[in-house]
Amino acid sequence: MSAAGVEAVLARLYTDAGFRMAFMSAPAQACVGLDLTVDEVAQLAMIDRDGLELAAASLGRKRATASGARLRRWWPLR
Repeated sequence: MSAAGVEAVLARLYTDAGFRMAFMSAPAQACVGLDLTVDEVAQLAMIDRDGLELAAASLGRKRATASGARLRRWWPLR
């Protein structure tokens, strides 16, 4: 697979919570049919899982804000 293909899988990990959960449980099974090599799956499986979750949450907040959704504020509006 090309670098662009691996990047596409990473993007899916950041944006698709179901895929991310499946990947965390069983990376090789989650990647079946994605045209990744065994080495690429092994490399992806070594991802910093806490960092992945933090990045996915951050991206989710940014996407929500960009789509016009408002985030709740913890401070009172004046």
